Amino acid sequence: MPVFLDSNVFVFAAGGEHPQKAACLDLLTRVARGELDANTSSEVIQELHHLFRRRGQLARGIELGREVAGLFPGLLPVARADVLRSGDLLAARPQLSPRDALHVATALNNGIDRIVSADPDFDGIDGIVRVDPGAI
Repeated sequence: MPVFLDSNVFVFAAGGEHPQKAACLDLLTRVARGELDANTSSEVIQELHHLFRRRGQLARGIELGREVAGLFPGLLPVARADVLRSGDLLAARPQLSPRDALHVATALNNGIDRIVSADPDFDGIDGIVRVDPGAI
């Protein structure tokens, strides 16, 4: 069963020292070797672009986005159904960020019920289980 990778997996793997860095690098190595069935979405890449641009590192964000897209030939698009479902998720959990709601909706609409993330905001959402990067 595949897992959905949240943006923080890529940010921690590509960034400086962080308690999650080693676990995220290991996880992505396993994905590259075909040892872990995982995917992510075009919205995650957009989030990386946005984050690195805000940090004044747009070129690095673009490079990372290309690396992520290359790692996932079946990169999930964000479809109309995902946008609509994310609205339902936000209505049920207004404290959830719109991006996180879109990630969950995209995962669920593609038959993925586990999201790998260090973000506890994914905890307790019906239909999805958050898995810490070091626990997969």
